Amino acid sequence: MARKLDVEYFSIDLGRLEEELGDHAKEFFLLSSALDEALEHLERAKAAKEIAEDELKLAVAKIELDIRKDPEKYDLGKAPVISAVDKTVLLQSAYRAAKKKVYEAQERLIEAQARVHAGTTAVKTMDQRGKAIGKQVDLFISGYWAKPRTGGKGVNRDRLDESKLDQRRERIKNSQPKRGEDD
Repeated sequence: MARKLDVEYFSIDLGRLEEELGDHAKEFFLLSSALDEALEHLERAKAAKEIAEDELKLAVAKIELDIRKDPEKYDLGKAPVISAVDKTVLLQSAYRAAKKKVYEAQERLIEAQARVHAGTTAVKTMDQRGKAIGKQVDLFISGYWAKPRTGGKGVNRDRLDESKLDQRRERIKNSQPKRGEDD
């Protein structure tokens, strides 16, 4: 059941925030549905374990009754002590079969609990991812990722080619007075 953590899955592509929101909603729904199924499975596993435990108690009661009715059939003598009856119960195949069912039910219950834990963790992670996408959208709307500007003229740096940048740098460098020329 354990999977390697895919960190890339949790990264948010800022260039496709709209798609990220839509994809997130679908994935959150699918994980929430899977968690609901895991919770239902857990309840069924709990009920199955209770039934197996009840069947074990019933098997013990039937065996004890049979031992008390005919102790000689089990080589215990006419009046067996309680500890001898208890130990004889453990040796009976009906008891062992019922006990095995309890162990199997317990195993299924543990698996169901692990599934619920994994589902809960996944839903919490997706909830956190949704909040992060929302914050990214807020930052985008507020202009947090505005393109860098050169000077005060509002020209985008990515629109200027290198030669124009070099020319601007040269003009700025030449227009500044050199130290010591003011004297």
